[in-house]
Amino acid sequence: MRRTWPLLLTAVLLSLVGAYVSYNLLATHYTNETGLAWFDEVCEGGEESARSCDKVLASDYGTFPAAPADARPEEKYKAVSVLGLFEMRPRPVALFGLMYFSVLAAWYLAIGRPSRSRRILHLLPLLLNLCGVAGAVYFVYLMFAAMDVWCSWCMVTHVVNGLLLVCAILLWPRKPVVVEATGDLPGQTSEPGSGPFKATASTPSELPNPQPTEASPAASVDRSAAAPGAPGPGKPVAHPSLRLCLVALAGIAAVVAAEWYLGNTAHANELLTYQNNYVAEFNKSAANLMYKLYLSNRKHHFPRRPDDPVKNEDAGRLALVVFSDFRCPHCGSFAEYLAKRVEPLFEGLLRTTFRHFPASKDCNPHVAQDLHPGACVASRAVEAAHVLGGNEAFWRAHDLLFSFRKTPGELDYRDIARQLDLDPDRFVETMDSQAVMDRINEDIELALKVQVDATPALYLSGRRVPRAAVRQMLFWRMAKAQLDKILAAREAKKAQAQKQKDQQPEQPTPGTPGP
Repeated sequence: MRRTWPLLLTAVLLSLVGAYVSYNLLATHYTNETGLAWFDEVCEGGEESARSCDKVLASDYGTFPAAPADARPEEKYKAVSVLGLFEMRPRPVALFGLMYFSVLAAWYLAIGRPSRSRRILHLLPLLLNLCGVAGAVYFVYLMFAAMDVWCSWCMVTHVVNGLLLVCAILLWPRKPVVVEATGDLPGQTSEPGSGPFKATASTPSELPNPQPTEASPAASVDRSAAAPGAPGPGKPVAHPSLRLCLVALAGIAAVVAAEWYLGNTAHANELLTYQNNYVAEFNKSAANLMYKLYLSNRKHHFPRRPDDPVKNEDAGRLALVVFSDFRCPHCGSFAEYLAKRVEPLFEGLLRTTFRHFPASKDCNPHVAQDLHPGACVASRAVEAAHVLGGNEAFWRAHDLLFSFRKTPGELDYRDIARQLDLDPDRFVETMDSQAVMDRINEDIELALKVQVDATPALYLSGRRVPRAAVRQMLFWRMAKAQLDKILAAREAKKAQAQKQKDQQPEQPTPGTPGP
């Protein structure tokens, strides 16, 4: 039993994970977003990335059967012929994934591992699992051979599928190992493989007095008085019973029917609209909490240097300071998020200043371990571009170095200098200068004063932005709304002052005769 329950629990959890991901992929198929920021962000790989769940789900392979390639949107879900045998409305592949994982979860919850006498029942989840793995292999092949994009969450379901197959194989009912006592006395010798106790692979029915063992958890023994037709004393109870099988299959059929009904376009849109509204309300509450936490944080002062690398120097309305690391994948992802989503929201009213905090012991002795080897060299390269080309060159180097954040090994900084239209020799020389190192050290010491512990670390108007809110657009919209209120109040105050000034009678200048 000790070996069975962990496997069953693992199979159930994996099935539920697969069903949850499939449900959100179904939502993405119909609405292009789930309302779950973390789920949608995994699907967004940027313009230059081959990662896009939306494109995969909207492709010809996103439905089964595939809709005609030239079908208009309103005709996409009209019935089409399947192998000339019957007609069927195309359904999202994610719907079939949801039903598939739901069936496996329901089976393992209701039936679990059958006893050996009824092991034939375990062929049902095992064969279903094998078909699912075959489909997963087919779709992985399509994503990498027939399409120019791939879906991150689809890959998660395929990995879950493979792990479920491993669980199904390990859960196959095997012959129990029974320990049989022999008549050997102490001091007697015996043949190899014999002794006072020897293990046999016999089934309980083949033994004179079969006993249940810990290695055969499904074969419990009923030693009470047996009713007619029931197993007698010492006889294993077969699991599952016929009644349990019928109830489980009826429940599974009901689940599949409900999901199939909800999977058509009209009902799915109603359900997903409700879900998105619910998730939107939850996200709004979470953003309110994050914004209150942000306002409660201590306000720090960030001294401005005349040559700070700044975006929107003339904005001056709302100051954002970003501590980052050029070899940090999350930092690069946030830099794209900031440029494409946050900065356009503020319409030029966000003044962004960059600060270095490389997580490498080569230049930062305050980090616990060398998380991002090469981060110090990358920071020196960007600062060298800053020295040689000013603010504009800094931000071009900033974007270029972040594009190499996942490139392993040492970068060719001479080639990077050429891409930045800078002299390679001067660039490398400047990288190794003490002035560049001093600049990076200044940023590291400032980061310690304001308690930076990880990157990216953001300070909006001097206050630390909670990590959970960094990529939460509702938080940034709340910050923008607050800024709009402040600006509107300033404009109203200015207009009121101007109005009062216009209403005041002109005062005669000294020496001018009155009326």
